Amino acid sequence: MKNTAKLSLVALAFSLILAGCWGDDTDEKALKAKQDFETLTNYGIYANGQYTFKYTDEDYQIAFNESNNSVRLQKDDMTTYAIFSLDSAPSKGAMVQLTVQGKGVSTVKATQMEVVKTSSDGVWIWDKTSLTGYYIYWEF
Repeated sequence: MKNTAKLSLVALAFSLILAGCWGDDTDEKALKAKQDFETLTNYGIYANGQYTFKYTDEDYQIAFNESNNSVRLQKDDMTTYAIFSLDSAPSKGAMVQLTVQGKGVSTVKATQMEVVKTSSDGVWIWDKTSLTGYYIYWEF
């Protein structure tokens, strides 16, 4: 009986050690994804290490509506566009509720996300659940 209890404790300790190691790896991947996102210089949506929607000055237009807390990035021929709507004006470190809709982009229902970075003409919004970043035009 004593040997069974000791063996169970050893197995439990080993399981906890392994679980801790796996959690650290996931946390490191999430941190790396967020850091990579914060270096982006083109507006758009970034997931799985790459853009899934990317704005370029040559092919896109920006429509900013401060009173509605929304931004639309649209391709000149309107084959692709994304409308980003926030529940409030963003500020670094704040949580905002972001909704995304459009054509050629994945729709995102209102979800709480973190504003991780701002500049004079942009805001980086991070969804830690899906490891997806939204870098959008914003006038500060």
